[in-house]
Amino acid sequence: MTVKEILKIACDILALSEVSSYIEKGITASDKTVLDAEKLLKCLNLVYNEIVTEYIPLKHIEKVCVKNGIIKTDSLSKKFFKVYKITDNHGNKVMFNEYLNEIIIDGNSGEYEITYSYLNDELDINGEILNYSYPSARVMSYGVVSEYMLISGMFDEAVVWNNRFKQSLKNEMRKSKELRIKARRFL
Repeated sequence: MTVKEILKIACDILALSEVSSYIEKGITASDKTVLDAEKLLKCLNLVYNEIVTEYIPLKHIEKVCVKNGIIKTDSLSKKFFKVYKITDNHGNKVMFNEYLNEIIIDGNSGEYEITYSYLNDELDINGEILNYSYPSARVMSYGVVSEYMLISGMFDEAVVWNNRFKQSLKNEMRKSKELRIKARRFL
């Protein structure tokens, strides 16, 4: 799904037709229209970060060299957010303590495998959101609308759209159970 798809749906909900045309076609527009488009993009980045930190984490597995039991989070290839597990060369889990700029492990120096979640880079207007079958563009646009209304001072409407966003997100994430009929003997 593309950033433009999400922002276009949000513009339709907010009745921002000029902003929608600017986003879709890239035509020249007034300063207010450009400012509104930039606001919507910032709102989308906020919503996307909320989704990847609270609901659907982006996970990455990486091999790191550890010195003196310390892994610097700056040395990881992705923008570090949270550690899930660390294993040694033999696949044994290693205990660790997570701090602001470093992870201290209970182990010697050597090579370890770390599984962690990360934050994605800022989305731009021509970007795409990958790795997801959900949430849909519509659900993400609900979050964008909520953030936009909050920034614009429409607090009551922001609460309504935020509730709609969170409920829709939960509905899409709910896994449907496979129906099974119990095996029986027929007479």
